[in-house]
Amino acid sequence: MHQTPQPWVPAESRTRVAEISERHLGEGRTMAEVVAGIESLVSASDRLHNEEAFNLNPASNVLNPRAAALLASGAGPRTSLGYAGAKYEMGLEHIEQVEVVTAELAARLFNASFAEVRVPSGAMANLYAFMATSRPGQTIIASPETIGGHVTHHAAGAAGLYGLTTVDAPVDGDAYSYDLDALAHLAREVRPSLITMGGSLNLFEHPVAKVREIADEVGARLLFDAAHVCGMIAGKQWANPLDEGAHLMSMSTYKSLGGPSHGLLLSNDDQLSESIDAIAFPGMTANFDAGAVAALGVTLADWITCGEGYAAEMRDWRTNCPIAASNPSRAGLASPIPTSSPCSPAPSAEGLQGRGSSKPPGSSPRASVCPHPRCPVSRTASGWALPRSSVAV
Repeated sequence: MHQTPQPWVPAESRTRVAEISERHLGEGRTMAEVVAGIESLVSASDRLHNEEAFNLNPASNVLNPRAAALLASGAGPRTSLGYAGAKYEMGLEHIEQVEVVTAELAARLFNASFAEVRVPSGAMANLYAFMATSRPGQTIIASPETIGGHVTHHAAGAAGLYGLTTVDAPVDGDAYSYDLDALAHLAREVRPSLITMGGSLNLFEHPVAKVREIADEVGARLLFDAAHVCGMIAGKQWANPLDEGAHLMSMSTYKSLGGPSHGLLLSNDDQLSESIDAIAFPGMTANFDAGAVAALGVTLADWITCGEGYAAEMRDWRTNCPIAASNPSRAGLASPIPTSSPCSPAPSAEGLQGRGSSKPPGSSPRASVCPHPRCPVSRTASGWALPRSSVAV
């Protein structure tokens, strides 16, 4: 290998990297063989996910083929710097229209006055939100890992790398959300610049309006990370956090939204919108993947056309879950996609998969399977299994 071994990487990963490098780039390999190998690996991955395995990862979904085709179009490598009508490069009169249409579709779908569609991932959308609401050295309150708080809100992720101090929000374990009385007390104590909500474990709707009241009391802003539940929100099965008072709503767009691997950041706050726009341009995303923006536009159009029915199917699996059926007052249980586990909270992107997925060594699990003995989900030696009779198709 030309790269030197990286001692901070787990030993088994270093071994795996060395094996892959030797297999595909070993002595005597021509570049033509390397390219053919890359193409073969991608084809094998497509077969695995589309034909051979039933993917139970709720952070995965099925992309509209028309959107997928746009990802492979010539739009991707086209630089697009600046505002529509005032681009720095020539020949963008078509791409700029795609940008405008996609942003407008996002705003319509999520009832927002501003939509930033250039952001390349949900993690980056969160970073933009942190930068727009807080300064390095300030404190934020965020969901802890126990209820699926994402790393980007904490010390090892975007928040910490930006210089923020994160304090875990107190939680109501039964609701997988915040303990409001304890949160109000904590907010008065630490005076955060930002309170964030949302994560990968979502059993019930979150009390966004009440948390907004707490935020207002201490002069904080409120960010809702909707990465895992944006489909339920887009499909009007869960309340829209922006309507409930969140200043900002971030998301990745490939999970329950079923779009490309991309990000989205929305707001109804004019001041924050202007700040985010400046962070995006000329700040952090001078250029971006226009093909992904186009694919996102197709995805959003799908949701506007038939999203309510699709999201209703996500919600209706609750009739298959004994715990949900025994809690009619909490019938708002959510599944990120119809083909995911009907009793499991949504794990992170490296969570449940159809074939023997595993977390990085030393990390804690981010999803728990319903303990009820009649739950149709089980773990086998080869991975997580869900009988097809239990799956909405």
